[in-house]
Amino acid sequence: MEKVKTLLPIKEFIRLLTENAIAAAAPERIVTLLPAQARYNQMSPPFYQPPAHPVLMNGSSVWSALGPVRNFTDEHFSRLTHLSANLLAYIHERNASQPFYIIGSGLKATLLHQPRELAHWYISLETLFNGKLHEAAIHLVDEAGITNLLLQFDYHLLTKEKMLARFPSVYKHGATPQDFDATMPHATFTACTEERFSVTLAPFTEAHCQGHFPEFTFVPVVFLQTSITRQIYQWLEKIHGLQPAGLLPTNVEVYAWRIVETGKPLYLQHKVVPTGRQRFKILTHVYDSPARINANLLIVTDLFI
Repeated sequence: MEKVKTLLPIKEFIRLLTENAIAAAAPERIVTLLPAQARYNQMSPPFYQPPAHPVLMNGSSVWSALGPVRNFTDEHFSRLTHLSANLLAYIHERNASQPFYIIGSGLKATLLHQPRELAHWYISLETLFNGKLHEAAIHLVDEAGITNLLLQFDYHLLTKEKMLARFPSVYKHGATPQDFDATMPHATFTACTEERFSVTLAPFTEAHCQGHFPEFTFVPVVFLQTSITRQIYQWLEKIHGLQPAGLLPTNVEVYAWRIVETGKPLYLQHKVVPTGRQRFKILTHVYDSPARINANLLIVTDLFI
């Protein structure tokens, strides 16, 4: 995740998008969607809403014009991961001989500049294969050429056969699509101090996860990251009396070791490490057992308040 590639200069990219007839690709045309996933895509950030946005593709690189940034929040921060996965699917499906799933193993999201209100965003994405897994670098750039947000994403491409071999316990053949549930499961604080806090999270359901891994019932990490950010904001209110409106993480890192199944309550242990004046690093281990043995994943969140 440390490799960051230099992509097409933003001014050249904008020129190519505006001066050439480029085929448009909406999310609905990038992957085969369940009805529930189509509804999920309608909840994407406002700067990536239909009508279709122009996409320029060159080998393993993709560039796309998005739209004006309005009221950028931590929720949009999380949903950009889903948008990036859609664009990755667009790259890989051109050479795929059969359907595949994108399964992330690591993510690093760094906020380099606070997005300017109404700034127009462009996304540039490049991916490579290092012999073991795929690595993607995703830049969110404004019209001035300033990178606001950098995402670095490690992932595997798995066929359905490989998914069945790895995750047989969460396979549901011919699962019937349900209405997408956009509400986050309830989080209950069981302990809360300046140094650490513990949370029990109600189970995610299949309705929460519709459209992400068809026929496989496990939770996308992006949902956990969203819930964890909200828990951190609650901790700031409880302990420091701060209202987190407009606050964004400056850095988020995700290390995934085991999948999180739907239907199971989750047990989260947050450790707070002060890293400077008004700066915190929160290390969150996520467990699917109250014994808190063998974490499913670790999410590290940096905040400047």
